[in-house]
Amino acid sequence: MQSLEKLVDTLSPKHRDIIVRRYGLFGQERETLADLSDDYQLSKERIRQLQKEGLQKLKSKLSFDGWD
Repeated sequence: MQSLEKLVDTLSPKHRDIIVRRYGLFGQERETLADLSDDYQLSKERIRQLQKEGLQKLKSKLSFDGWD
């Protein structure tokens, strides 16, 4: 079984950072779309889209590994 950290590490750096910070993983505090929007100089909607893409990639990886 893969650990959550190994699974999240399969994402691109941007997707990984957004997922980790939005959900407060690995000791990080949860951050809002506005927080990430300011840091990345992207709209909140674009951050939400990147979050969704990252989650979909994680779901696909789990499904591929037989976790569906």
